[in-house]
Amino acid sequence: MSGPRSPSIVLVDDHELFRSGVRAELEGRVEILGEAGSVEEAVGLILERKPDVVLL
Repeated sequence: MSGPRSPSIVLVDDHELFRSGVRAELEGRVEILGEAGSVEEAVGLILERKPDVVLL
């Protein structure tokens, strides 16, 4: 029997350095489905990958 599944997330921020830092902190704890640098990019990712959480 496996444990609970990690939540899936999409990271959204216009600063790549910020996204990189958040990704480094979260890797291994959550499933990162993708990153976006704009709202337009984020909408596409969210509709396509259907994450549990969107981190803005």
